[in-house]
Amino acid sequence: MVGVIFNCPGCRMACIHGVTSADDVCSLTNLLPVRLACWHCRRESLVVPRDHAVPSEGIWDTLQAHADRIADACSRRAVVSEDETERRFFLKMEWCWRNAAARSIPHHRLPLVGAAMTGLPMPAIRRSA
Repeated sequence: MVGVIFNCPGCRMACIHGVTSADDVCSLTNLLPVRLACWHCRRESLVVPRDHAVPSEGIWDTLQAHADRIADACSRRAVVSEDETERRFFLKMEWCWRNAAARSIPHHRLPLVGAAMTGLPMPAIRRSA
């Protein structure tokens, strides 16, 4: 299990989540976001390991725009991957994010936020891009 701690950009409450899904843990390990909801206001955020490139207020955009960018990054990483397991993982994540973009409500905005992580394993899949 990976502990995820972030401040909700909507209500500013500190949110603590336990991420147990193997795909979500692998995504976080490879710097891909996961969708988590604030336990207080229920606002969804895309959460990635904390990085100086992500401001504390988050990066706000539509779910479709975020999902398309994430899917494009997964596609690029799958193309350059030399490992078959790694390539399949990134292709699966590309499909998941393309699906999320296609099913998203138009103009539904949500933030991409950085979070502190505890128990994050070393990258099981090498970072290729």
